[in-house]
Amino acid sequence: MNRMASKTLWAALVFAALPAGPVAAQIRDGSYSGTLQCGDMVSNPSQKGWTHPVRLTVSGRSVAWERLDDRLTERGSAQLQKGRVTFKLDGQWNPGQRSTGQWRNEARLELKGSTLSGPATIYAAGSDQRLRDCSVQVAVTTASPSGTPPGGSAETKRSPNAVPAAGPAQSAHAAPDAHSSDGDAIRREHQRRHEERLAQTREEQKRRGERTWEEEQADYQRQLQERRKASEDADRKRNQDFEREQERAAQERAASAAKQTALGTAAAGRQAARIKAMGLSATLSKSVLYVNYMGRWTEFMPATHWVALMLENPLIASVEAANVRGYPGILVKRSGVPSTTFLFRTEGSEAYIHALASEGKAEALRTPTDFSTVAALMRALTDQKNMR
Repeated sequence: MNRMASKTLWAALVFAALPAGPVAAQIRDGSYSGTLQCGDMVSNPSQKGWTHPVRLTVSGRSVAWERLDDRLTERGSAQLQKGRVTFKLDGQWNPGQRSTGQWRNEARLELKGSTLSGPATIYAAGSDQRLRDCSVQVAVTTASPSGTPPGGSAETKRSPNAVPAAGPAQSAHAAPDAHSSDGDAIRREHQRRHEERLAQTREEQKRRGERTWEEEQADYQRQLQERRKASEDADRKRNQDFEREQERAAQERAASAAKQTALGTAAAGRQAARIKAMGLSATLSKSVLYVNYMGRWTEFMPATHWVALMLENPLIASVEAANVRGYPGILVKRSGVPSTTFLFRTEGSEAYIHALASEGKAEALRTPTDFSTVAALMRALTDQKNMR
């Protein structure tokens, strides 16, 4: 094989061994320090922004996140894929701190050169309420992907100038190794300076006694307390309005009852002779009537007042004493309407509405609706609108 043929064969072998295209760089395993820098609180810009140190630990494609602050805990891990990694982290204040509470932190980072950076957002725990918009920046050391020479890309190796003769092949690789070593030294220096800046930032925060995170959580707790207090105040106001309405209704009922009592007393005096002539049962004539409104017994008025008011109602044709199956009662005949007998169950000086009788048939009241309907009817028979 002549010299030209040997060179052609060697070039073909080199090209065959090289990858078809560029491959994304990988982050070397290890721990890297960086910063989480957040802006002012979204809901309260007076709560200014802050910068916290973070640490990323890389093992293969796994990347672990940790916020470096003894007062709180915020950790998590995610997978690095195609130079990108997305963290969904839960954070909380550690026991013994003045501040309490939890939050969410979502960070989306991308590898650009020797820096892993991207946006992050802090949310209130259990909701989509955005607290702060942030950014993350972490300097890392990258390793050349498998198949790509440390000192350059595959395209560089395809250059005719990079193809050696058959003899001095090793010398062709010496220069790229030297370039790789220089790159590592630059990255290490960059990492050192970055860590110095982080240390300065921590010292500055310590000197200033920055408590923005605690202030943020305290503000969030204040907002919760304000909402809770507003809700309690609204409930208290509703209760007070309801009580005032109940009191007003009670006063109106008392005034109406007093007026009804006055009217009944006057009518009973005027109709005393007619009531006596009716032959009303002695027990019933001395009783106070009780009606039932939706399951609750309520004093209505004395029996003689009710009879007297109906006697003076021009829409009532007649009022008579009655007794059905041992129950004393009062028969009321309205003009154009069949007569109805109201029967009562007596206990001492109290008489409770018990049943209605019409056309010789008695029907006991059973349901709250039955009792309420009859109570309304008894009151309607004495309504001033139906009286002279």
